[in-house]
Amino acid sequence: MGTKTAKQLGGGGKMIINTLKAIVETGRLPIGTRVLYQIIKLTTPFTPKRCRSENWQ
Repeated sequence: MGTKTAKQLGGGGKMIINTLKAIVETGRLPIGTRVLYQIIKLTTPFTPKRCRSENWQ
């Protein structure tokens, strides 16, 4: 993993695996993931219109 993008994607994969593991073991998302989702929810209105998923092709 030499590039910046590869490093970022590698970290995301680790988070996904840890989240799935926590769901299987406890039935809930880890607190860090819940906080992250709330931050995303709160900052969504500030996302530029051109970045919205409706514009993905």
